[in-house]
This record gives sequence, structure tokens and C-alpha cells, in this order.
Amino acid sequence: MRRSRSLAVVAVAGLLSVTASAASAGSWSLDPSFSGNGVLRLPQLAGSSGNMETISVTNGLVYASGTTYTSSGSGIFVVRTLADGTLDSSFGDNGIARTSARNQGHLPVDYDHAVLNDGSSVSAFFSAFSARGSHKKLTVVRWTNDGVLDTSFSGDGVRTLRLKLSNTPYGQLGVAVDRTGRIVVGVMGAGDDRADDWIYRLEPSGALDDRFAGDGLRRIDLFKYDWIDDLTVDSRNRVLIAADHYGDPDPDKSHVFRLDNRGSIDAGFGVVQFKIHSPSVDYVAPTAIGVDANNVITIALQGKNAYGSVRIRPNGNLDNDYGLRGVVGLSCTCVLSRAQVVNGRVAVVGYPGGYAGPVLVTSISQSGNRVVQGLVQTFPTGLPLYEAVAVDGNAVIYGGIIRSSGFLAKVQ
Repeated sequence: MRRSRSLAVVAVAGLLSVTASAASAGSWSLDPSFSGNGVLRLPQLAGSSGNMETISVTNGLVYASGTTYTSSGSGIFVVRTLADGTLDSSFGDNGIARTSARNQGHLPVDYDHAVLNDGSSVSAFFSAFSARGSHKKLTVVRWTNDGVLDTSFSGDGVRTLRLKLSNTPYGQLGVAVDRTGRIVVGVMGAGDDRADDWIYRLEPSGALDDRFAGDGLRRIDLFKYDWIDDLTVDSRNRVLIAADHYGDPDPDKSHVFRLDNRGSIDAGFGVVQFKIHSPSVDYVAPTAIGVDANNVITIALQGKNAYGSVRIRPNGNLDNDYGLRGVVGLSCTCVLSRAQVVNGRVAVVGYPGGYAGPVLVTSISQSGNRVVQGLVQTFPTGLPLYEAVAVDGNAVIYGGIIRSSGFLAKVQ
């Protein structure tokens, strides 16, 4: 395993740069052009303890994906709707594609989904409910643009990879597809100390790409516990990892680093760290990462009593033209749920007062100089769980579960 502790570290200090008073009061309202009243209920997903994990908008179509667990076993699903919130009957079974979570005895607890421009997509997941240090199967699923398993991928559309769990069972998983169709999956696995980043790259056929780290798997050990919160690829097919970590020598910080096409850490970019220096904020973690056509990186952040975003240039320096010296910081004692970054725009959903009441929707513009925050009462009664969000131009789409039934909502 290659060690990378000698790489230069660029610290980002004083992160709380824009207070909530600098953000405009939101005027979000449910968009009646979406499913008639702004909300699409999905009773087809009822009867499970599932989770809607991701939403994305590609070529005007909305994709929502997640996991389910019923008495008959665990599974994954992908929902596709038209722009007006109507289920796309040409996709899967009347708009919903499903498959069992093979080789997983429990509900997958870490999951991600990526949609390609041609409408095909990739899911990745694993379940961590087993003995620490044991080997589990990380599962990658490829779907066609019709919502069926793609048999050109690993013979049946499903590829399993061996993953050795770390001493802690939790850690976000990320998946992305590069310009050549190669699939990159990152997850926290076992390490020589406690936990490392495990990054796999697969060929479009499902085979491990031996041009990446020699065998298709790069393990990165920067700190005692290395988590992967999200990942993406840029226009040069370089992998960008947004992560948080704790333990010696730098407790409770977060960072981003870049891998070149061979899977080595790009020393010219460095390891860019984030930490909020404020009496009321003692940590910050990435929740989503995105890269624009110029390979400029935007990362959504969540911390204790704060959230926001940071923008980094391709050379690893802060983009001082973004927000206030490269950073947008917002004060909020929120339970924040999900974020997404698309072409430099950031969307965030969360709970301003715990898991009850209206949802707080936040949008941060491409320049970082306009922030819109607002509460939306999606349901007059009930206790919804808001678990996914997507950027849709100037609008925001979010979704989750209410009374064991899935839903999507759009605000503008």
C-alpha cells in the first residue's frame, strides 16, 4: 500500500465566512407543474424499510434511487420520471427498476448511484452488519437506459468485489463514471492502522482495470481513520475524493485529494484540508463534491452549527472569486440530510429543528454570492424523512420516505 503522508497539505482556515443574515429569505414554493401539486407520491415503494438515497436530473429526466428491505430480502431500486413528474413508462416496470441486493443478507447501509448522459446508470452498495475485519462483497450494478440490468457488464449486470471491513462499520460510499465509461467506486475499508480509503476502477465490461494501481484497487492511508464521503471524476478522468478523517495527527478535519489516471495521488494538487475555526463549530465534513467543465471543484460542507461550500481550483488553491475568499459558510443548528453539486451549484436539504416539521431547502449559486434559504411544508401531517436532493437549474428536487411510501417534491 502506498503511503502518502509526505504530500503537502493546504489548510483552509476561518471557514465561517458568510452568516445566515447574508443569505436571502427563501421564497421556495412547491412547483405545481411537477405532478400537479409539486409532490409525487410513490406508493409502489411502500411496505419496505427502504431509503431514497440519491436524486439526479439528466437530460430533463429525474432519477431517484435507493435501497429497500422487506421480509423477502433486501434490494435496490431506480425510479425515472419525466420533467413533469410523470413516471416514465418506457423505463423498468412503469417507471421503476428493481433488483435484489445479491449476496447481501441485510439492508445495504452504504449506497450511491450515478447516471450517465445516455440514460444508463450504475449503483454501488454494501452491507456492514458483520464482524469487523471480515470480508464482505461490495456490489456494483449497471442498468441500461431502459431500466434493465445491462448484461454487457459482468455477464448479468452485477459485479461483486471483495472488501475487508475496517474496525468501524460505517463510512459513505461513492460511485462515478469517467469519460471512457470506466466505473470508479470508493469506500472505507480496513487499514494498517484503523481504516483506509479503498478505490476501485472497473472497465465498462466489469473487469478490474489493471492500469489503475496495477490491479484495479488503490488503497490510500493518510490518517488513522480515512472516510470517503463522496467522489467524482473530472474531464481528464482524474478521480477526486472528498473525505473526512479523525485520529492523529489531525483530529476532526476534512480534505480532498486527486488521483491521476494511474491511481497515484496527484502531488501537484496536494491534500487540501478544511477546518472551521470558530468557538461554536468544531468540525466540518464534506457531503457532496462536483466538478465543472473547467475542472474547478465545489464541495458542499456540513459541520456542527454550520454548513456551506468551498471551491477549489484545479491547482489545489482556493478560488477567491467564489463567495468570500473561496468559501460560503452558513450558521444553522440544523440536522442536515443531503447535498448535491452540479456545475458549481449547490443544493442542500435538512431539518432546522430536528427530525420534525418543515424541510429547510438551501441553494448556493455558481458564483457563491447568492444563497437562498427557505422552509417548505411538504406535508401538512406526518413525519417525512428527507433523504436525497438534486439541482435542477434554478429549482431543487428532493425526496424521501413518508409513512413507508416514497416521494419526490420540486420547489422553485
